[in-house]
Amino acid sequence: MYKTHLIIFVITLLILVIYLKQNLNINIMTFVYLTLLRGIVYQSRFWWDVCDILGVNKSGIELFNMIENRTRNSFYRIQVGNKDINIVMDLENVRAILDGSPHVFGVGELKYNYFNSFMDKNVGVSNMPEWTGRRKMNEEVLMTNQIHSVLNNLIKYTKTVVLSNPLPTKPEHFREMSRLITSYTVFGEKADLPDSFFHIFKEANSLSIIDGPVKVCPYAKAAFLNVMNQNMNRCTEGHKSLTERAAMLGYNDREELVNQVPHWIFPIFGIVNTFLPKLLCLLCNNPESFARVAEEVKRVYDDKEIYASAVNCHTPYMRHCILEAFRLNNPVIALSRTLLEDGYKFSNYHQKFKQGDQFLILTAGFLRNNKYFFSPNQFIPDRWKDDCLENKYSSLMWSQGPQKCPGKELSIMITKILLIFIIIKLEFNISKISCNYKLDNNNIDIINHFRLMFEHYE
Repeated sequence: MYKTHLIIFVITLLILVIYLKQNLNINIMTFVYLTLLRGIVYQSRFWWDVCDILGVNKSGIELFNMIENRTRNSFYRIQVGNKDINIVMDLENVRAILDGSPHVFGVGELKYNYFNSFMDKNVGVSNMPEWTGRRKMNEEVLMTNQIHSVLNNLIKYTKTVVLSNPLPTKPEHFREMSRLITSYTVFGEKADLPDSFFHIFKEANSLSIIDGPVKVCPYAKAAFLNVMNQNMNRCTEGHKSLTERAAMLGYNDREELVNQVPHWIFPIFGIVNTFLPKLLCLLCNNPESFARVAEEVKRVYDDKEIYASAVNCHTPYMRHCILEAFRLNNPVIALSRTLLEDGYKFSNYHQKFKQGDQFLILTAGFLRNNKYFFSPNQFIPDRWKDDCLENKYSSLMWSQGPQKCPGKELSIMITKILLIFIIIKLEFNISKISCNYKLDNNNIDIINHFRLMFEHYE
């Protein structure tokens, strides 16, 4: 009798799981909830593993395809919590939204609620003239040629971190390296970012952002603000860090910087902590590409000029590999926007939208779409030989339009610097490193960086 009941229970559970997987609205809500729990800034290993166990699509591409197969509309409306969200299915409408940011389309409520939990003043909102001033600061600090003066100091520090220590082989090693690289880039060599500093990012990983800003623990927020202010006090004149560079450019409003600097911290932290191991995994699983990168570095490498060459050296294939890795494992799963005006109508859609309507762009739905990229689930760096591809609106790794990420080149450069020194550490011999994570190179899934383990052969 017990076995019969157990069999009936298991069959019923399987039928329920199959039904839920076919139910589009439930799939969308599950994707949104698990994406929030996995972490926007602070990644949760537990929820990444839950996604693996449940077989939940981590990028949104299967979800995008499911919506596309069931509806030919330019938008698909879904209710998440008490919010109606319009998922954008058409690239022309993506272009209209991104080109219309920030004047017509402002920051989405999900993003606003997340960052408002620990950045009260500056969360990238679209109010004028505040947005214009902050955008100008970000562009001057992050995008100009003078950023090389910051990077030269970072290169010297990175050389010490990578070449004088064992290569990172476990998730905790990459996490520690990310903390060091982030603190040095943003604040300078004397910066200190203890574990308590990151607790506030962890607390903000909450489903409550669907309905409003997260109420973080006041002790976590106090520890966060204390670290921010202490490190800013240590900054001196010069170009050793991004914060010092901001001060040199005349941006000295402490309250403004406290609310702005986190926008520099979490992408750099994420690049080293999560993206770098994914890039190494892709290269280890594609040894021909890895060998081409190593040969490229060897060709330009000159120990006496390594500080300058790491920034300025001509390594186009390495850049193509980095772009392709960002395309396949884009840290930004979705872009959200809020309509700021009433009665807006897209050129190819019959319905008008009202002020406050929410829009969600599933980036992987375009980055892994065969309409815009041939063999979209394969690692093909040479596709980026077409220089125009980076500026097409299907290439959403750093968004597009007036609000595209001003730190795009900085993030590529930091990745490039780290990869150069790792290859030098390997003595240009890629056989000295291996990865435990074996990819299906014909159908590469989003990589769970918490499961990556590397072995370095001396």
